Amino acid sequence: MDDDFKRKLDNAFGEGDMELVAEMLGWDEDEDDYEEEFDSTIASYDNHTRGGSSLKMECPHCGERGEFKVQKTLKSFYHWSPEKVAYFEDIAGRDISFRKRIKKCTFCGETFQTIEMANEFLIAMMKDIQTKESLISKLSDENMKLKNIINDSLKVLNQIGSNS
Repeated sequence: MDDDFKRKLDNAFGEGDMELVAEMLGWDEDEDDYEEEFDSTIASYDNHTRGGSSLKMECPHCGERGEFKVQKTLKSFYHWSPEKVAYFEDIAGRDISFRKRIKKCTFCGETFQTIEMANEFLIAMMKDIQTKESLISKLSDENMKLKNIINDSLKVLNQIGSNS
């Protein structure tokens, strides 16, 4: 990956884990394709910021995919909760802020909320999830080992008890 591309990527997404960014954006695993995918993503973003098409997404009610128009933007500054401030400060270096929008599905007519937040928070949350999944896996393996040790110990105790 050349330095110019890495600089463009860091400017657009913040300093983050390139593989995680690629995974989140559904990019091909081949690093040679990152620059092309990046340019395409930025071009799409530029189009959207100039009044282009809405984000294509899946309706949480009917599952249809489309461009759903924003019905209302809730303009207040939002943060998750006072209890979560420490969590976001720990994983992202500061408390999260986000914007809520209400969209309406063009297929089923139901409305639903979406959240807009800085990419750094999504990256931080994804890294935290990956860390916790890894920890869960390790703890599960350790739990299985302990269960095997207990079962082996019980077998030995049963043999001692039956030999007495």
